[in-house]
Amino acid sequence: MKKRIFIAMALFLALLLFAGCKKRETIEDSLGFQYHLNSDKTCEIVNYVGNKGIIVIPQSYTNPDGIQYKIISIAKSAFMKNKTITEVTIPDNITSLGEKAFRNATNLNKITVGTGITAFSRETFYNCTNLTNITIKGEISIVDTYAFYGCKNLVTLVLPATVERVEAAAFSGCVKLANLSFNGGNPENESRLQYIGDNVFKNCKAFTVLNISDSVSEFGETPFAGCSNVVEINIGSGVHTIAETTFAGLIRLERINVSEKNTTYKSIDGVLYNERVTEILFTPLSIKEIVVPTTVTEIKDSQFLGCEYLRSVTLHNNIKKIGDKAFYECKALREIAIPNKITKIGSYTFAGNVALDTIKIGTSVKEIDLTAFSKCNSLRLIIVDENNQTFGNYRGDGILYDKDISEIIFVPKGVSGRVFLPETLTEIGSRKFASCTRITGVVIPDSVKTIGASAFMGCTSLTEITLPKNLEVIEYTLLYGCTSLKTINIPASVTTIKSLAFGNCSGSLESVVIPDTVTNIQNGIFQGCKYLKTVVIGNGIRNLSESTFKNCTRLSTVTLPTNLKIIGDSAFAGCNALVSLNIPETVVTIGENVFEGCTKIETITLPNTVTTLGDRSFFGCSSLESIKLSEGLTLLANSLFEDCAKLKKIVIPNSVTSIKNRTFFNCYVLETIKFSNNLKSVGASSFANCYRLKGTEGYNKLVFPASLTTLRDYSFFGCSSLEEVSISSSITTVGANSFQRCINLSKVTIEGSKNTNIAFGAYSFANTAITEIVIPNNVLIISNNMFSDCILLTRVSIGSNVQSIDGSAFRNCINLAEVTVDNNKEGFYEKDNIIYLEKGEDVSIVFAPYSITGKVTISPKVTEIGNYVFANHSKITEIVLPKELEKIGMGAFSGCSGLTRVTVPAKVDMVSNFAFQGCSNLVSVEFLGIIGEIGQSAFEGCTLLEEFSIDSEVKKIGSKAFFGCENFKNITIPANIEEIGSSAFAGCKSLESIVIPKTVTVIVDSLFENCSSLTEVTFQGEVTAINNNVFSGCSSLEEIELPNTVKIINSAAFKDCTSLTKIIFPEDLEEIIDNAFFGCTALTEIDFPAKLKKLGNLVFSGCTGLTEINLPAEVEVIGQDAFKNCSALVEIFIPSTATTIGKNILANCPALTAIYTSPGNEEALAQIFNDNGNKTYTNLISIR
Repeated sequence: MKKRIFIAMALFLALLLFAGCKKRETIEDSLGFQYHLNSDKTCEIVNYVGNKGIIVIPQSYTNPDGIQYKIISIAKSAFMKNKTITEVTIPDNITSLGEKAFRNATNLNKITVGTGITAFSRETFYNCTNLTNITIKGEISIVDTYAFYGCKNLVTLVLPATVERVEAAAFSGCVKLANLSFNGGNPENESRLQYIGDNVFKNCKAFTVLNISDSVSEFGETPFAGCSNVVEINIGSGVHTIAETTFAGLIRLERINVSEKNTTYKSIDGVLYNERVTEILFTPLSIKEIVVPTTVTEIKDSQFLGCEYLRSVTLHNNIKKIGDKAFYECKALREIAIPNKITKIGSYTFAGNVALDTIKIGTSVKEIDLTAFSKCNSLRLIIVDENNQTFGNYRGDGILYDKDISEIIFVPKGVSGRVFLPETLTEIGSRKFASCTRITGVVIPDSVKTIGASAFMGCTSLTEITLPKNLEVIEYTLLYGCTSLKTINIPASVTTIKSLAFGNCSGSLESVVIPDTVTNIQNGIFQGCKYLKTVVIGNGIRNLSESTFKNCTRLSTVTLPTNLKIIGDSAFAGCNALVSLNIPETVVTIGENVFEGCTKIETITLPNTVTTLGDRSFFGCSSLESIKLSEGLTLLANSLFEDCAKLKKIVIPNSVTSIKNRTFFNCYVLETIKFSNNLKSVGASSFANCYRLKGTEGYNKLVFPASLTTLRDYSFFGCSSLEEVSISSSITTVGANSFQRCINLSKVTIEGSKNTNIAFGAYSFANTAITEIVIPNNVLIISNNMFSDCILLTRVSIGSNVQSIDGSAFRNCINLAEVTVDNNKEGFYEKDNIIYLEKGEDVSIVFAPYSITGKVTISPKVTEIGNYVFANHSKITEIVLPKELEKIGMGAFSGCSGLTRVTVPAKVDMVSNFAFQGCSNLVSVEFLGIIGEIGQSAFEGCTLLEEFSIDSEVKKIGSKAFFGCENFKNITIPANIEEIGSSAFAGCKSLESIVIPKTVTVIVDSLFENCSSLTEVTFQGEVTAINNNVFSGCSSLEEIELPNTVKIINSAAFKDCTSLTKIIFPEDLEEIIDNAFFGCTALTEIDFPAKLKKLGNLVFSGCTGLTEINLPAEVEVIGQDAFKNCSALVEIFIPSTATTIGKNILANCPALTAIYTSPGNEEALAQIFNDNGNKTYTNLISIR
């Protein structure tokens, strides 16, 4: 029975719900007011569509049947965003104002509210930015949340005494509101106001004095935040709860006054205390003087934090405790005395007191946290009471010592002049004088045996220091950065100098003598001493450590110890004034980068004891003209003499077996080399760009020793003065590009050998002046581009053992007319200067001379045309390919600019990469068979090619396959295509429409870039990504609908689509990356999908037609310059989820008047804007 009753009730409720959901009819009168009518003959105004600026709300509405309805309310949002109304009168019969009734009615200037209204609802006048005049006749009891938010021109407002509550942010952003009363305009009326809510007066910057009436008993969080010009607050008798945040943000507040009738709080000299005056509750941030009452016994943590104008504080001797950060950043405080009952000065107590000059410490202080004086850079004197049993002073120098003056506790940063330390000291702790920038001299007594690391680091005015006679170790960075130091005397007792001890003493230190007693110096002890000129290093040093004199730019004279064995890495790097250096006969190792950048060194002699020279040891020694290498070297290291631009000659000792990479790279004037007789290998780029290199010493050509087996890649690249090279029979490897761009190299002799073969890399002799070449029998492979661009080459003789000839080997050898092949065993033969390779029934062409012109008919036996065989044969106009042809090699006809038509035989099943690239006069290509693949750049630059039928069996179209085919109008992409490469159709300027088949799921980079006539794009499949630059520059594209499966639009995908007016985004789109719609000037509106999370940099920059942008609720990232130069943009909505916002997102948007955000997010958004350089827009932020 109970179950039946339950079911019946559910059905009844459902029917009620259905009835309630029925849409009410909207009635409009002749004045433009729209109503909802009620059954009791009352009605409410729901909208106004009239054209009058000044309106009076009617008292009633009479329908066409003569029935009169009394108007009793104004509905929610009735006048929201109305731009017509300027003045409104609400009659007494109206008893309700709905939420948001006049929200964003930005032209509303004056309103009169009748006696029937008893409350201002939520957001009633929100963002009525021109509202200046409000007359209230009735007894208002509540001003609800955001009621007057953003009424930025409202100056004066008189509220009735009946108001009891003002809710959160009610007047937030009323920046000109200076006069606000809750007494109905009559000072004799007693206000009933009890509650002031969260952020009620936030950013009401015109207030200077706040009077809190006796009726107010409670505040919300930070009710006065941002009231930055308030200097005084008067608190009535009723306030009994004041939180820590109540007066937050009142940065100019000087005093708080509390009514004598208040039983909870007291004020003395503007400071807020509890009733018994035993506790300081709040100190105004702009207070200047405080005398703490004798009843107060404790200064709490952060008590006066941030009181930047506080000049004087008087603390009495009843105070027993001062908390951490008590006076943090009291920037005007100059002097303070610590009372006698204080036992501890805690962490950061006076930190940031930049004007603090003197601290007096009382008798009982036993413990001082040294962070207490952090950033007190003007602190000059710490004066300790003579009765203090823990701390003491010495001769009034202002330094804090222990009681026995045997230990330095703290040195104030403001200590100045010459300091004489007491003879009772035995040590100076680490960093004790660090950054004491006013000290000019320090005299340390001989009683001191230990000085800690960085003790005087950063003493920038220090000119002299006397180190004690018993000091044994000069610690890390002891005097680092003492930029005024003139002299340093290292005592004879010192045995060790640690890293960077005198580093960056870059002012006046000119000379140093390291005594013989020093046996250990660590890294960089004089690094960056840019005025150091003369150094004498004592004979106790065996190892000159890393970076010892690095960047000592004026160092000219160095005396090295006689027993030195190792010169460490970068020891003299950057010593620009060093002209010469005598290296002792004992030196075994010179490390990496030792003399790098020593631009004035002219000559160096290395003793024969040197067995190791590190990488880059003489890199960039641009004045070095000669160097004698030691006989003990076994290799010449990487970049050893790179950029030694004046080195003319080098003799490589016979002990050297290997020259590493870039050893003599860019030695522009190097003319001759004497090679080691035992040299086995020459590294990559080792002599590259030695423009004046003529050859081996004693020869007028480059001759290699019989021991040499290997020349690495680029070994003599760009040696433009070389004229002749002899490749000896011992050499087995000549690397790629070895002699490329040796533009005067006219003769190359390759010695034959029966015992060893020689391998040449790609481009090994490309771009040289060779006129003829004999390739001996020990060369098995003629590699790709081996002789390419040898335009003077006329004759080639190929040996009998050649196994492979790459089609590009003689590419662009335009004068090569005679080629002979010597009884080749592998099937190569020559006929009419064309080289063929015959393997059984297969015949391929591997070389054809450039003398071929006009119509060319290929031999009917040929089955393959090799790579680049006819490349750049610009005089060929027609080519007849044989029926048996099966393969056209890579670049086979590239650059045949005279070729107009090609018929491809039936057995050819693919078009290779670059096959017809640059055939600029090709108008027709006919395929007799089935093509499965069109390779990379196959028809790139075929600008006259108008029609091309892509075989339905084509599965792959390579990148740039049809790039720049400007006359293409229509292309049909096969339905079963599996792969399309980037830029395949880019620059097809006549292409008008394209259908992308269902097999394509990713639209690759630049696929249709600069297809400026493209107007129609159809997607048939489930595309997931639109990649970079896909439709960039498609300036005729007006509208596009993307498939629902697309989740990301990548960089510049639609950049400069200047005709694009509409784009339909898929529902699941999550990211739009950098520049995606940059410069889409015709785009006027955007409907963003709900799931969008990220907008990249410059994503809609320069979209000059956009007027309004509403970003969806899930957006998290807005990139830099996202909407820059959107010159017509009026308003934008940025949700609270957008926590990562780049710089200048709204730069150069002159029409912008509003930045909307989610409720409660205004401050966070303003902070983000402040932090990333968009501060100028914070005053436009409001909620929608």
